[in-house]
Amino acid sequence: MLQNYDTILFDADRTLFDTAACEKTALKAVMKTLGAPFSEDMPQTYSQINEALWQKIETGEVTRSFVQTERWRKFLKIFDLSSDPMKINELYLSFFSRCHFLMPHAEEVCRVLCKRKKLYIITNGTSHVQRERFANSPLSFYFLDFFISDDIGIPKPQWGFFFYVLTHIKSTKRERILIVGDSLTSDIQGGNNAKIDTCWYNPFHLPNETGVSCTFEIDDLATLLGE
Repeated sequence: MLQNYDTILFDADRTLFDTAACEKTALKAVMKTLGAPFSEDMPQTYSQINEALWQKIETGEVTRSFVQTERWRKFLKIFDLSSDPMKINELYLSFFSRCHFLMPHAEEVCRVLCKRKKLYIITNGTSHVQRERFANSPLSFYFLDFFISDDIGIPKPQWGFFFYVLTHIKSTKRERILIVGDSLTSDIQGGNNAKIDTCWYNPFHLPNETGVSCTFEIDDLATLLGE
């Protein structure tokens, strides 16, 4: 699969990081700090709220700061909790930034590929959170640079984000680059916008209901090692 590529752009959350595990751990810590009971449906509820709002960031409908408070306003209302959404967001991010659980084979794949490919991170996450997570994970040694929408000022899948990345990595040719990510609307659509080949990481075999096409589809990151 990778024989025609010398540069790999990896998404972070749900591609390399096990974001579901990170979210659950951070939510448990938040509830404990608040003195409120944690319930097993909280992580899924939070994830659904957060993902729906982040898709609006991708389309430019809302700002990052709006999402960071709105997600908690909705969450607190659903679980009948009383607190300041902005303070909860700060508390949550402080716990989330310490979590760096990885997806299966993520560390092995990056360790092997970095010896023969140029690896970069492309993420829509919050800058200080993502940098702290990578700094404390084994993945930090394998990447040449990190491109975070919070720093660039433009989110995936917008062309401006990828124009910035392409300008700064100074790779050989666009056709020698592959994007690997779990999000059809962010990573894969972004690759299509930038005319870069894409690999949809779909470990849970979700149906593609978006109409967004990808070059490859895999359900295991280890597949990337089978050149």
